[in-house]
Amino acid sequence: TRMDWTTDAAPQLVPVLEAGIKVLAYNGDLDWICNWVSGDYWTGNLTWAHTTEFNQQQPVNVTYGMSKKFANFEFVRFFNAGHMVPMDK
Repeated sequence: TRMDWTTDAAPQLVPVLEAGIKVLAYNGDLDWICNWVSGDYWTGNLTWAHTTEFNQQQPVNVTYGMSKKFANFEFVRFFNAGHMVPMDK
């Protein structure tokens, strides 16, 4: 049995972000299991070189959702999308 439900993989993104590689994290606003509130929470609590700057950004309406971005890290809350955002949008 895979026990990855409680594994926090977010810290593994830190070296990727620090290397300047673009990272997009997203959730659909209709997904109630992997919901956008928890996505907003973990992206805002990720400790990396630009945590403060990322958290100072205000979400911006980008037609398809709300985007919060700084440098190479972006979190998008997709409007009218569920768990399968790419299929819904």
